[in-house]
Amino acid sequence: LEFGCTVLLIDHHRKPAGDIANLIDDVSGATGKTGVADTIIGLYRKRMETVATLKATGRDQDEKELAVKFDKEFCSWQYLGEADEVAKTEGRQEILDGLDDFGGETTVTKLADYLGKSKSYIHKVLCKLETEGIVSQPRSRGPYKRVHHSPGEQGEQGEQGEQSENNDSLGFNNLTHSENGYQNGRLQPYFDDFDPPSEDTGYLNYSSHYDD
Repeated sequence: LEFGCTVLLIDHHRKPAGDIANLIDDVSGATGKTGVADTIIGLYRKRMETVATLKATGRDQDEKELAVKFDKEFCSWQYLGEADEVAKTEGRQEILDGLDDFGGETTVTKLADYLGKSKSYIHKVLCKLETEGIVSQPRSRGPYKRVHHSPGEQGEQGEQGEQSENNDSLGFNNLTHSENGYQNGRLQPYFDDFDPPSEDTGYLNYSSHYDD
């Protein structure tokens, strides 16, 4: 800290003894290596997968787990977000893709067997997706169906509806063009003079005024 610089040492991970990663124990060799370090960072990736988890812990910082992905084109790791949030998103997408593989409709049991996941996990995620309007279950204990619109479209529709309600609360939705120049909640100019687009700029030339 006194000189404003960092000493970065790169080492190997030892061969894993299990599936649980431990930043301190996983450093190859004696634990004395990690004992003198202020911060320890480890990169974990399963074989044949492109997304990895970058874990960090230290004396002066909270533990962090970040999801990163290696970009072959730029030969660099790209930050995707918090590892937990990315895992949730990928899990949801995996279930939606599984539904699509069944033609957009199937049961929890079939989907769990197909994806190799537990039925309780599949049911939990599907219930969450149902509350968001992404899937539906017409009959109790029946199959789940994919709703044919994307979450982004649903969000846009919700924003448009909210904007319309806000405009209506101000009285804009009831105004017409003859009432102070308002049209569909927006102030519109009255065009007095109108010329074709300019050959130089391509812009429309007009003069206008607003009613008081």
